[in-house]
Amino acid sequence: MENFKVEWDQDGRRARSMVSYSAGAAEDRKPVLEDEGRTNVTVVAVPIFGGKS
Repeated sequence: MENFKVEWDQDGRRARSMVSYSAGAAEDRKPVLEDEGRTNVTVVAVPIFGGKS
């Protein structure tokens, strides 16, 4: 399973979600942030660390 975060520009700085999302949930969050006035909203995959190999 991959985890995703959402990044955006806000007040001249790059911000990133504090929580990780599934791919679908991250894509659902994107338009909400855009409606709130965030710009350059992107979904990025984040690596998962730990667990058994």
